[in-house]
Amino acid sequence: IMKGLWEALPNKDAPIGEEWQPFWNTVRNLVEDERTRNALPSSVSEIKRAATRGTPYNFLRGDNPRSLDWLQTNGLCIDTLEVKPSAIPHAGRGGFAKKSFATGETILPMPMMQISREALRIYKGEGENNSEIYSQQQLLNYCFGQKDSSMVLFPYSSTSSFVNHGGKHANAKIVWAKEGTDVTGFHRDAWMERSPDELVREGYTGLMMMLVATRPIVKGEEVTIDYGPEWQAAWEDHSARWSKNDDSSETDGGSPLSASELNESEDRIRTMFEESYESVGTACHYRYDSSEDNEQMAIHVEPGQELDGHEALGLVYDEIAPEQQRKSYVAYIEERATVWRDHVGRATISGDNFRPCALIARKEGASPNEDLYTVRVFNSQNGAGHSEQIPTHREHYVKEVPRRAILFVDLPYTSSQHNESAFRHEIGFPDASDDMWPEAWKDLL
Repeated sequence: IMKGLWEALPNKDAPIGEEWQPFWNTVRNLVEDERTRNALPSSVSEIKRAATRGTPYNFLRGDNPRSLDWLQTNGLCIDTLEVKPSAIPHAGRGGFAKKSFATGETILPMPMMQISREALRIYKGEGENNSEIYSQQQLLNYCFGQKDSSMVLFPYSSTSSFVNHGGKHANAKIVWAKEGTDVTGFHRDAWMERSPDELVREGYTGLMMMLVATRPIVKGEEVTIDYGPEWQAAWEDHSARWSKNDDSSETDGGSPLSASELNESEDRIRTMFEESYESVGTACHYRYDSSEDNEQMAIHVEPGQELDGHEALGLVYDEIAPEQQRKSYVAYIEERATVWRDHVGRATISGDNFRPCALIARKEGASPNEDLYTVRVFNSQNGAGHSEQIPTHREHYVKEVPRRAILFVDLPYTSSQHNESAFRHEIGFPDASDDMWPEAWKDLL
């Protein structure tokens, strides 16, 4: 946006006159995405600097931007791991080194978010003698903790959650940052002496761990740490007790694929008239615009039969209708459907335009690189996230929706974190690193 204006100027050496300011204000206000709008300079006098140095310059102060030499000497890179399928059984995905690391070299800084264990409990119901039954959120598996502490720490750097357990074969370890040497200025040594109750009430984070190589690591090698003996024992116990009968959702064909697995494997999605998927629905990136809706072509729904949000994902049409009748029905829908389009500058494919949808028809080979679909779209539950709502009592159909605009989503309460037999345990530390968890945090002793 900004570059287009800059390139259109006939004389780039001359300052941009204030007469351009009203026009620039209008341009900025047309950008609906707040983050994009904030990245644009507010004054026309700043356009030249932002166009030649980049929009991030608008947020920099003091001696910034730093030189590449300064960053290499003083900075910490967070783009050091690549996420790929792990070779470790049952591990899923892992973090693989994007460069080689020497022994003792920092691989990744890991800022920590302090969380109360209590906040990770999920109420499941009542047991015998009116006792309450709880399970744990899946987030616990990605947190660091110690059995005698009411607090756990979640690392929220981009790829740290993909560092798997390597046991005695681990090639990295976790160490605490030190306030005096932490170049980020993030870590606070005083927090190591404060109680968990105090820390979880803080409105910000102030703890930093470092992922450090314990031996030379070559580019492309999976980076692992030792989760500690308590985690290892818990995993072995879980593996010994686990059986396919524990998972009531499994069928003779094995566990149904999750939404994330299907998003990676299914280039062609089945329609509602084909064999259905288990435990997942579909959602589409689509920006509803009432000005594009043709009232005369609208398909109306009887009062009380409209569906929104999660209910829409369970929508079922007459799957046993004769093929000829079905084709006629689909043709009737496509005649009245809106054509999908990616609104320029409005980021159609974004979380703000993500709606439940039901796939009615598929056109194979209609596009050079992907199939196109005809879908019925719905408002999200409670209308969350959408500036415009599809009117009540109206079926809204969209055609020529590309595969890239459709994602599988787990149906409510069907994802792995709701599986009562799923493994739940915080990440621990090796015996030799038992002092990693400060005594002040062991408040359950």
